[in-house]
Parts: sequence; C-alpha cells; structure tokens
Amino acid sequence: MVLLQPGPSTPTAQPVAVTPVVATLQPAQPLPTTTLAITAPQPPPMPAPTKEAVSRTTWRPDRTLLMSGLVLFGAPYIASVGIAATSPRTSDGNLAVPLIGPWLDLGGRRGCQGPGCGAETGYEVLLAVNGILQTVGALEIAGAFLFPETREVTTISTGANTSLTLGPSRVGPGAYGLAAIGNF
Repeated sequence: MVLLQPGPSTPTAQPVAVTPVVATLQPAQPLPTTTLAITAPQPPPMPAPTKEAVSRTTWRPDRTLLMSGLVLFGAPYIASVGIAATSPRTSDGNLAVPLIGPWLDLGGRRGCQGPGCGAETGYEVLLAVNGILQTVGALEIAGAFLFPETREVTTISTGANTSLTLGPSRVGPGAYGLAAIGNF
C-alpha cells in the first residue's frame, strides 16, 4: 500500500510506504464462566373440580288445560259482562256473576207471550251455551292444577358459584327441545 504525503519543504507529494500491522491479543488465563439458573417456585396444585349432578322432578300446571280453560271461560264471561252493562233487562244484570250468572239470568226470564218469541228462544239457547262454556272452562282451569305436568330437571354444579340446569322445553307448536340455564 502506498500513501502520498506532502513533505515539509517541497510542495509536491512523496510516496511513503506503509506496512499494516496485525496484532492478536491472547489473555494470560481464560475468563471464568458463570451459569445463572433462575427457577420459579411451583404453584400449589389445583384441586380437581368436583361435579355434582342433582336430579329432581318438578311440576307445573298443565299448560294445555290452563290455556284452553282460560279461553273457554274468559270469552263467554267477557261477552256476559258486556251484555250485563248495556242491557235494559234487569235479569241480564246477573250475567256479571261468573259461572252461575247465565243460569240466574235464564231462570229470571219469564215465558214469552205474543208474537216475536223466536228471538227470546234464541237468547235462552245462547244463555245456556254461555253457562256451559263458562263451566267447562272453569273445570279445565281446575284440572290444570289437579293434573299437573311433571318433568325431570338435572342441575350440574362444578364449583362454588357455577351451575348448569338442563330440562325439556317446548320451542313451538308440537316441537320440543332442551333448555339450559346456568350461573357462571
């Protein structure tokens, strides 16, 4: 390698030879090595979750009987109350009494005299049908509680504050499924 460097007295540069020096340093003794191992303490073992399943039989009123009874009793009774409130006939006021009102009204009517008795006969038939429907509806409502639906419900508990309850459920007309209710 040649390096040109200007001299002190001459304005022109003169070549100077430069030799590279390579030096290797070796320590007198090897450096000590230290291994540092850090270990975390082992956590205490977690207890295995306990699963507890409890099955029980529950009951509720028969929904089919209850709903049909409410309709069979309610529709004629609402019509009877409307007639009792608006009719000028005094015996029609008995229609506001549930179950026996149509029968009291039917017994309070006097026989029809004169022309135009066809309408009165029709009213008496409607009163008898009204009394029968109210009675059947009331019997169905009572039957819903006397002959309840029973079902098996299973509750699975996996800890102090968690539980899962499974049971049959109706999801539509004629369709059944599984209902799940839980606390987590």
